Amino acid sequence: MNSKLQQIDQRIYMWFQHLTRRNRFVDRLALSIACHGPLFMLTILAIEFTFGTKKERWVVAGAIVAAIMGKIFNEGIRLRFYRQRPYHTLGTIPLLWKGEDASFPSNHASGAFALAFPLWLHGGTVGEIMLLFACLLALSRVYVGVHYITDVITGAVIGSLLGWFCESLVRWLT
Repeated sequence: MNSKLQQIDQRIYMWFQHLTRRNRFVDRLALSIACHGPLFMLTILAIEFTFGTKKERWVVAGAIVAAIMGKIFNEGIRLRFYRQRPYHTLGTIPLLWKGEDASFPSNHASGAFALAFPLWLHGGTVGEIMLLFACLLALSRVYVGVHYITDVITGAVIGSLLGWFCESLVRWLT
């Protein structure tokens, strides 16, 4: 990675790390979003699928396909461009577990945006809530110390592009 970009990445990461452990409520909220955010988003999708129109069911199905595609795509990137998690390279103590898997790109951010973006493109309050929550989930991953900001930005871009692709496909098919 470009050393200048890496320096910026590390500065932003350390800025977030200086915020942690100052407010127990914020720490717990960030941990809750970082850990349970995907389940929350899947619950919203299940409700949308159950009570939504036929078109909305197709959009939800497209969002799930986009998230699965994102996971597969990210694993390919991780095999090619392995990047250690920030707590390994910077010696910080994350609020969350200390895994050994790659940091780049963020699967959580990719999945969150892949789930949210099709619903947001489809329109409505649910899509707006999902997109806002995807942003919070991505930032929480940096806050709890398991990702650099470029990990989550890249994950968000991948998820958004795959979400757009799947939503476009759903629009074309229905």
